[in-house]
Parts: sequence; C-alpha cells; structure tokens
Amino acid sequence: LVTEIHHQTGLEKPQVLTVGFGDRRLPYYTRRPTRWIDPRVLPDVWAAMRKDDLVLVADPETWDRFDAKSKWTLKNRFVRLGFDVQLGYDSIDYRVYRTRPELR
Repeated sequence: LVTEIHHQTGLEKPQVLTVGFGDRRLPYYTRRPTRWIDPRVLPDVWAAMRKDDLVLVADPETWDRFDAKSKWTLKNRFVRLGFDVQLGYDSIDYRVYRTRPELR
C-alpha cells in the first residue's frame, strides 16, 4: 500500500489516514501515526493536519454512504486518485483520495 501510494503520488512520507477500516501495520511503514478518520470531520480539524502529503485510503461502501449525504460535500473537499490499492489476505480494493489541490 505505502509503496504504491509513493509510486503513484511521489510523496516520500505520505500521511495516510484510513476511512471505514483500520490497519495497525500502516504506522510501521509510513513512520507516522496512522488513524481511522471520518471524512465528515469539521474543517478546523482538517486545518490542523498536514494537507500537502495527506492521503485517505477509503472503504468504498463507507465513503459512498458519507458521500450520499449532500451536507458533507466530500466531492468539494477530496479528489479520487486514478488508482485503487489492495490490502489484506482477501485483496480488498480500497479507493485513494487526496485533499483537493486548492484546499491544501
């Protein structure tokens, strides 16, 4: 996952947050704290994060459920990157998002 994100985005040390699932191995590989995040959090919480290297790895079902509620306007805040990543023994596909460039 981390290798693919690095390859696709060019980020040396991506700040990876998970949406809809957790993975305790990510902090080891990213060398940064990694946590589950709800993309509906208030804007001041996002302001406290480093947005230049922020990557969200999302469970599609969870993301779509949040995105279906117009008041959260996820499409206005995040852009889906042109690749998915697989995790776990079941090779589950997860979507990868970044904060929109104009919001970084």
